[in-house]
Amino acid sequence: MTVIQGDGIYTGWFSLGEIESGSPDFIEATGAQPALIHIHHDFLRLNPDTGETAFQTFETVQDDAIRSPLQLAEELAADGTVLAVTWSMEQLDFSEFGIEEVRINFRELLAGAYDEVLHQGAEEIARYGGPILLNILAEFDVQMQFLHGPDADRTADEVDDLFVHYGDPVLPDAAELVRDAYRYVIDIFDAAGADNATWFMYAASDYMSPEAIDVDPNAAPAFVYPGDDYVDWVGQSVGVSYTLLGGADDKSLEDGLAFGYAAWTAITDNPVFIPELAFQGDGETDRSPLLRETMAALPEFFPAVGAFALTDNENGAALFGTPRLAGPEINTWREAVLDNPAYTDMVVLSEPTPGPAVFRFFNADTGVHFYTASAAERSLVAETLPAFADEGAAFRAADAEAPGATPVFRFFNRETGVHFYTADPAERDAVIGTLDAFVFEGTGFHAYDTPAEDTVPVFRFFNAETGAHFYTADPAERDLVSDTIDAFTFEGTAFYADPL
Repeated sequence: MTVIQGDGIYTGWFSLGEIESGSPDFIEATGAQPALIHIHHDFLRLNPDTGETAFQTFETVQDDAIRSPLQLAEELAADGTVLAVTWSMEQLDFSEFGIEEVRINFRELLAGAYDEVLHQGAEEIARYGGPILLNILAEFDVQMQFLHGPDADRTADEVDDLFVHYGDPVLPDAAELVRDAYRYVIDIFDAAGADNATWFMYAASDYMSPEAIDVDPNAAPAFVYPGDDYVDWVGQSVGVSYTLLGGADDKSLEDGLAFGYAAWTAITDNPVFIPELAFQGDGETDRSPLLRETMAALPEFFPAVGAFALTDNENGAALFGTPRLAGPEINTWREAVLDNPAYTDMVVLSEPTPGPAVFRFFNADTGVHFYTASAAERSLVAETLPAFADEGAAFRAADAEAPGATPVFRFFNRETGVHFYTADPAERDAVIGTLDAFVFEGTGFHAYDTPAEDTVPVFRFFNAETGAHFYTADPAERDLVSDTIDAFTFEGTAFYADPL
């Protein structure tokens, strides 16, 4: 269940540290709930009062906020909004803005130094289960400036060679570190079953533009992109203006986006996300013409763009010269975006992949049942074991990648010739440790250990005469067995499955 590109561009709002007040203000001013809200949440946080540092996961309440990211995600989901979180593994120095940050060392990350925090975060996302967008670097190309040298903690000006200290010597070290960091983190989340996470990565405005200040060709997607197997959305920030803070010429949407858009779309068909769309200004000049022109051009000239988040908060205004929408700009925004069918506030999610059917056989020789989710094994049993009567599909297993899916373990009893199934790791370990006749065969299929929407319980009985277990997802069959077969002891729900 991931966020996929819809028929329109998803509207969004970007928070820079003031989610509690900024989001309601923006929604009230524009009169609409955005499809997405993008926030930054530090991976490692420095307490400016005490000087102490602490890791933060998605259940951590940061600073003066009143909710953790996951609490916020749940509240937003009730209104149809999906949260996007940049779990910021910071490399930048914001001291010129009076902000102290703690930098994460990517060599240490890839060596496992932060695995405990990563696993905790992954488990939190998996437990949440709802759709959420995740990222680990805000404007990765800017962050790359501090990932050079043998310890990945120097700027390019401080080292003699940008290629020989990590990985492939023909590829830039900083780009490889970023690429591998994304792969490393996402692999941990996938292993934890956090398949509800949609992954994105993004660069700064003017990405890949030859006219940009300090453009870094080593940050090109060809070097840094982890691949479609890892990342679902790609993109960059975009800043547009009449006059920049330094009094430079006007900057259009094309100026800020065109080169990066071309670079991304050349290597992937994944949709483009603009997590920070900023309209710079002096706070006095009406930006309505710029708003109207930009939001009309976005769907017309950049069809791969599937989402944006508007920078509209007090911190952005103070730090980066992006005033909040005010006066006639609010009506212009409503007309240019909210009344424009090219934009939408309704997020589209991918359909979950259905799991395989679990087929049931009755063994006339032993009087017990056999279950398999393997079509090949089903055919083999039907063709070679005449005592086994194929009773058809009993229920549908969960897809192995589905949020909350858990393995159902299978054992073969060498003494009785029957199989046993359990989704309980403790029971699995007890059988392995105490019952020598039971041969562990690994995972038979997947199911859910807790009920979820549209799942059905699979009930378990113990047959005292055969020493075997019987499983059914049919409440009528459960009741019939309970009422008429004295040898069968009802043991409750074994696990949960998808209905046929």
